[in-house]
Amino acid sequence: MKYIFDKTKIQNKQLNTNNFLGILNDDENEKIIFKKYETVAFSTQNNFDMNTIYYDEETNEIKKKNKVQLFKEGTYQLEEGEIFHEDTQEFTTIEQPSKWHTWNGKTWEVDIEEVKKIKRFELKRIREQKISENIEVHGFVFQVREKDLENFEDVARAIRRKKKTEEDTRAWILADNSIKVFTYAQLLDVLDERALRKEKIFDEYGTLIIKLQQAKTLEEIENIKF
Repeated sequence: MKYIFDKTKIQNKQLNTNNFLGILNDDENEKIIFKKYETVAFSTQNNFDMNTIYYDEETNEIKKKNKVQLFKEGTYQLEEGEIFHEDTQEFTTIEQPSKWHTWNGKTWEVDIEEVKKIKRFELKRIREQKISENIEVHGFVFQVREKDLENFEDVARAIRRKKKTEEDTRAWILADNSIKVFTYAQLLDVLDERALRKEKIFDEYGTLIIKLQQAKTLEEIENIKF
C-alpha cells in the first residue's frame, strides 16, 4: 500500500490529514491519479500512526521517525529502568535489582516498610495454605479445609449432645475420594490433629513475623521463609 501526500502542503516536515491525499495499491501510479498535485509517497504493508513518520526534504522521502525523535515529541514513553541521555542522544536501561525495587523515573529504589507489608501478606497466605492442607490420621489422609470442617463439627456436636457415642461409626470420604468407615472417636482425632498442627503453624508464623519486624535489609527479608 502507498500513502500519498501533497508535498506543497507539508509544513515543518509534519504529515497529517491536511496534506494527505489518499491510499493506492503498490502497482498504481500516484503521478497519474493525482496528476494535479506534487506528490510524495510512503509505502508500507502495516498500519501506522502519522505521528510516527516525517518528510525528509533533503532526500524527498517520507521516513519513519527514530526512537529519539519520538521521545522528544512525547510519542515514546520511557520504560521502567530506561534513561535518555541528552548529551549523547542515547538510551540506556538499568536492570531492576530485585522484584521489590520500584522505578522513580531516575533510579531503582526500595521501600523496606512496603516490602515488609508484602512479605507479611505472603507469609499469611502460606500460613492459611498450610493449615488447610490434607492431614494423615490413623494411616488415612483427610481433607480439612474450611469447608470440610462443618462435617467434623457435626461429629463433635453429635457427641456433645449424646446423639452418638465415640464407638458409633460413620462412613467418610477421604482425600482420594475413597470411602472408609470410622468411629466417631477416630473422626474427633482428626479435629484434634488439625488443631495441634494449626497451633504449631501459628507459632512458626509468629516467629517469622518477629524476624520480619526486626529485619533492616532486603536480604534479611528475602531470607525469611516458612
